[in-house]
Amino acid sequence: MLWHKTYSTDSSHEWIVLIHGAGGSSTIWHPQLRQFTSSHNVLILDLRGHGRSIEKNLPTLTSYTFKTLIDDVFSVLDSLKIDRAHFIGVSLGTLLIRELTYFYPDRVHSVIHTGAITELDLRSKALIQFGHLAKSWIPFYTLYKLFAWIIMPGKAHRPARELFKQQASQISQDEFLRWFELTHSVDEVLERFSNVDSLKPTLFIMGDQDHLFLHPVTKIVSRFESAELLVLDKCGHVCNIEKPEHFNKAVLEFIEKNRYHVKG
Repeated sequence: MLWHKTYSTDSSHEWIVLIHGAGGSSTIWHPQLRQFTSSHNVLILDLRGHGRSIEKNLPTLTSYTFKTLIDDVFSVLDSLKIDRAHFIGVSLGTLLIRELTYFYPDRVHSVIHTGAITELDLRSKALIQFGHLAKSWIPFYTLYKLFAWIIMPGKAHRPARELFKQQASQISQDEFLRWFELTHSVDEVLERFSNVDSLKPTLFIMGDQDHLFLHPVTKIVSRFESAELLVLDKCGHVCNIEKPEHFNKAVLEFIEKNRYHVKG
């Protein structure tokens, strides 16, 4: 089972589940824990091959699918008897949450996406194609640093960029390749993300400097009644690290507003 940790003080409190992105770990949520755990039960976890899950000796798989990864998450939820939760994801973690909402809608109260990946433009597709061409002769960590710089290029983005680079340095080359192969199936997930309303209350928190992913999110929010968008000024791809006070306030207000939501 994935490494995980719970902060549970009151059985009557609703659960928040925090899901990091590729190359990250649960440590990216430290700026949220004090505020979130004051009013909610919270679950953090490290995805397969990341963070402290590296030490868990999970059965080795030759390849991953998005379904494989969300089933890992639900194995933890089932073991803890968490029937429903509010799910918060960052970057690629938003794709995992979109899939778990699609496959397990009854387990989801509401959704918060930050740095959401909802569409790949020509720049993103070119970056992925370059990665596939270069992955056999460029060390993955070099590629990851390049990707991190392209996605988070600004001076203000440096703390998030450095944290992701630090966490990615723990991942093995083989693990990176298994995760990178997910890009071959990302179009199917993005199609659902862009064209199928999840019918769950959904908040997108994006930075105005998230130059690759903000514009596609605005298109989704304009089409889906269940979706809202908050754009944070002078902020890049990882809003929970760059603007934690604004992020935390918006999340807790949104969850409180949708506390008793049962639609879906």
